[in-house]
Amino acid sequence: SSEEQDESMMFNHIGYLADFAGYFCMQMFGKPCN
Repeated sequence: SSEEQDESMMFNHIGYLADFAGYFCMQMFGKPCN
């Protein structure tokens, strides 16, 4: 269903943001955010 697609897209977007945040912290602080 389209609802499942939206959920999947949102999940992927959150994963992308998490990856970006981890990359950003590695660049800025030399260590992961978590």
